[in-house]
Amino acid sequence: MKLLFLPVLALLAGCHATGRYNPVISTTEYSRVVATDLRGRPIAEYIAEGPVRDTAEGYRFRAVERRIYRPEQLTFRYPLGRPLTAGAPNLGVFPCHKPEWLAGLDEQ
Repeated sequence: MKLLFLPVLALLAGCHATGRYNPVISTTEYSRVVATDLRGRPIAEYIAEGPVRDTAEGYRFRAVERRIYRPEQLTFRYPLGRPLTAGAPNLGVFPCHKPEWLAGLDEQ
């Protein structure tokens, strides 16, 4: 009986070891991903377009906007989107609306 479950167990272990299991954290069209340090101070903030996935390296998504807070606040915009992985001690994902500047580009 134990030998019957070994192939099933081996198959399940192999699926997990391939790294193809990336649970989707957010399914909204646009999400705000906030990265903070251990004290809760903001490091960076991203606007993600499409799904946000949890990987071993951090959250993987396509960013249309990135704001960094150190040493000074800078904002970068990516109209076509930029794939990236965000890793920080604390990451939060929140639903948000499409950025106004991106909606303005769609109207043109």
